[in-house]
Amino acid sequence: MFTDGSTVLGSSLLSGSLAVFSTSSLAVGTHRIVAAYMGDSFFTSSQSPVFNQTVNPSFTTTTFTVQAASNHRGLILDARVSAAYPGAGVPTGKVSFAVNGRQFRSVTLVNGLAQWYVSNQSAYRKWFNAGFVSKTVSYKNSVSKGVYVTRQSLLPKATAVAAAKIGPSDGLHNAAGASPGAIARPPTGNHKDSGVLAYARRLMTFRRGQ
Repeated sequence: MFTDGSTVLGSSLLSGSLAVFSTSSLAVGTHRIVAAYMGDSFFTSSQSPVFNQTVNPSFTTTTFTVQAASNHRGLILDARVSAAYPGAGVPTGKVSFAVNGRQFRSVTLVNGLAQWYVSNQSAYRKWFNAGFVSKTVSYKNSVSKGVYVTRQSLLPKATAVAAAKIGPSDGLHNAAGASPGAIARPPTGNHKDSGVLAYARRLMTFRRGQ
């Protein structure tokens, strides 16, 4: 039988003169483990000296990404927190989002994920990162790498439907009331602002010529 102080952890059958027992239920801290042999009709009972087992908090990894929102008018800050090997389980706590080194929003983790929306105007040309603050002593805090938001970050990664309406912070989106003949798809891939604006000018010229 194996015990942690007065708590029975479990037992294991002898194989020859050896008994092996494993557990993942020990909390963070120091535990006084004792192995006891209960004896039988041939041998008397005995127990081992105390073995002090220390369980340390698990390190965590915070992964941070920035994604264009589906409305093309903002960004989704996405933080994912996981236990680093050999740790296990799902960390609980909060994620603090920071801009240029200053925290501005704290979001509770749900299944290891925390998200927050920011507008284009608030995000452009700024550094963002995320820091995890654990709710329990079982996991250590961690901080993500920073992400710098450029104009390209504000454009949706999926192929967008372009129209003549292009604002300084909106990226590409459909102009309200645009006729089907005035809507076209730009070439796929990443493009600089100058290329997008040139494409819009050609599109507007096409519309005036109809």
